[in-house]
Amino acid sequence: MRRAKTDRLDAIKLVTNLRAWLRGERDRMHVVHVPSAQDEASRHLMRERGQLQKEVLQHLDRMRKLLATLGCWDEVDHRDFAGRLARDEVRCHDGTPLPLELRERLLRECERLALATQQFAALEKTRQASVPAPSRARSDALARLKGIGEVSASRLAPRASRSNSTGAISTTDARSGPVSDWCPNRMTAARARPTRGSANRATGAYARY
Repeated sequence: MRRAKTDRLDAIKLVTNLRAWLRGERDRMHVVHVPSAQDEASRHLMRERGQLQKEVLQHLDRMRKLLATLGCWDEVDHRDFAGRLARDEVRCHDGTPLPLELRERLLRECERLALATQQFAALEKTRQASVPAPSRARSDALARLKGIGEVSASRLAPRASRSNSTGAISTTDARSGPVSDWCPNRMTAARARPTRGSANRATGAYARY
């Protein structure tokens, strides 16, 4: 049986939870820290970048599916596809030309794809220019690791903190603390190099089988 849900009951429940929170029952309510207008505005760049990236992939996938309905498997992810489409060089599986309506729709998709690609490139230049030079160097070192993209590397790169009492500037990572002597290549090599004990254990495991 559904419980009654009205504005009056919601207000009573909120007041009850607030009184319990003030008495010390911290699990009844959680404080939400509202970000400032500047902090919220600074996130629009990455949000719009992700939206444009999805839009580019959607345009490409839509054109592939439209061509697949006629048995055409031409590549659409290169820049010459719009020119080949305008010159009527894209054909069906049996060599016949594409229908006029489909060709015009694909041309409009190419125009939208070109606009989204251009805006994505502009946002990418703005993002790269906004990254400080020390953080950019560290993100480049992280990007050389296999499986870490450029955007993730820029987020994982350590940030420079204030100078300490001795005047030296230390770098601090958001998750691992001080990493002034941190080297990604050295860490990767240390993980990839097996020890003698691990090699002996592996040899013994194969011998048992």
